[in-house]
Amino acid sequence: MLEGIFTYYQGTDSNDISKINQAHQILEEVCLQLEEMGLKPDLWQVQRIVIWCRTRLNYPPLEIEALTASTNQLLEQITSSLTPEDQVFYLLNKWTADEEYIATEINQLQRLQQRFITSNFLLRPWLRLRLMRRLNALVEHIDKTTNHNFQ
Repeated sequence: MLEGIFTYYQGTDSNDISKINQAHQILEEVCLQLEEMGLKPDLWQVQRIVIWCRTRLNYPPLEIEALTASTNQLLEQITSSLTPEDQVFYLLNKWTADEEYIATEINQLQRLQQRFITSNFLLRPWLRLRLMRRLNALVEHIDKTTNHNFQ
């Protein structure tokens, strides 16, 4: 597990997609072992990092969403095993699905921005439009979520 996490962060620090891919392979194997051993808190943490790997590796959104849903169900199982008092403190220290979504979108925007910077000047107007649309959708999502939470 530590090798996979370390490899992931090596890949993010150096922008090395091969390290991210290597981390993904290691952590997928670890997930199977953790599941067999019934170590749900560790499995939950590793699945989160697998989601980050898949996001950086440009996996299809449906695959990422399916794993995110599975990870959220795992968190619910872990939380329900705690006393009500402990549930509050436990959940306050966890990312929500919405925070995970926003982090994923920010990563996608960063990749699209990098493509824009390094692309042929003929593609730049199209890439800029994609970037602006995606950024606008994220801002609208955040605005809607913020307004909903304060009403």
